[in-house]
Amino acid sequence: MTDYKATPAQWRQIENSQVFNATFQACVLELRSRVEALEENFESFFESTHFCINAIIDRLEKLEK
Repeated sequence: MTDYKATPAQWRQIENSQVFNATFQACVLELRSRVEALEENFESFFESTHFCINAIIDRLEKLEK
């Protein structure tokens, strides 16, 4: 799988494009927005999971003493 990366200039080009039709432009920008939301939710999920695991480890260590 190819890992494509768009530069900020390329995003601006799509946002301000007169070349692409409005449907294509809307679809690409919606996909970007959805991916950003998924990434944000993943980070928050990871942080809460990390917190829970650390709490369990702390509790186990106290019980082992």
